[in-house]
Amino acid sequence: ALCPRYFARIHEHLAPWRSTGITRRSLDRLGSMRVAILRSDMYVSAYGDCPQSRRAFSLWGLLLMLERFGDRVPDVEFVLNCKDRPIVPRDGSEVPAPVLSYCSHRLSLDIPFPDYSFWGWPEVNIRPWEEESQEIFQGSQDVEWSNRQPFAFWKGNLRMGKLRTLLARCNSTKFGTLVLDQNWIDEANIGYENSNLCKQCNQRYNIYAEGAAWSASLKYKMACGSTLLYLDSEYDEFFTKGLLPNIHFLPISSKEEDMCQSLKNAVGWGNSHAQQAQNIGRTGQDFIREQVNIDQVYNYMFHLLLEYSKLQKYTPKIPKGGQLFCKRAI
Repeated sequence: ALCPRYFARIHEHLAPWRSTGITRRSLDRLGSMRVAILRSDMYVSAYGDCPQSRRAFSLWGLLLMLERFGDRVPDVEFVLNCKDRPIVPRDGSEVPAPVLSYCSHRLSLDIPFPDYSFWGWPEVNIRPWEEESQEIFQGSQDVEWSNRQPFAFWKGNLRMGKLRTLLARCNSTKFGTLVLDQNWIDEANIGYENSNLCKQCNQRYNIYAEGAAWSASLKYKMACGSTLLYLDSEYDEFFTKGLLPNIHFLPISSKEEDMCQSLKNAVGWGNSHAQQAQNIGRTGQDFIREQVNIDQVYNYMFHLLLEYSKLQKYTPKIPKGGQLFCKRAI
């Protein structure tokens, strides 16, 4: 099978080190943990804080990738950042630190890598993507697009980022938009009964709004098959550059003065061009099903580390304080 076209971005993300290579000195500066894969064994040195259970689930994903590809995975030593935002500035002052992060930004040189949520996010009751996605795909068949509620829907934590604060102002039938705040502490206390992702596919339009940085919610929203209304974003996941406006989503202005009207216009256009809007939702869902399934996630991880390893100017070794990690350890 052909690789998704966003795989071509791997070479772009590694371009800053194409002429100089990656040196051990550049490796020593940033990040939350150092990971070394040596002869199919994985060693980890954790020296920075990671929110919630991110470290465990990211390492679990790496172990499963390693289990899948075995000795095809080259010896490699790299730094992983588990915070929300990218940390490597694009300032041109020196050879940058090569850091794998959950998202990238036009002003950063972080190398995007699949985030922890692909293997689970227990703090918000989300299971591994392989299970969660299948249930959402199944749930999306319960209500045909034409029979879904004809408005735009967003539900989440409104206290994460300026964009969501602005979005809350658009919560009105005047704009054809329903915005609901999700208090995860209250939700946990009632057993997460109102946050089942496969039961959030009942509206024709799903809104994506990034939070403090990227939002892991994008893949779940697109899996619904609702037409995605994508608020202009600053941060990108590893796969988002593969999405095309008006093919996989409808672009929405993130400007304060334009956002609500932009949402209203998109909903109005979709309801009067139902077949076209439905096709966008279906194309987006197909993209997620075919190009962001867990097999492709592992393929991306493998190919990124393979290309990264070719740039190493050092011999990978067990990092200082590094411990051997295996499934039993996690």
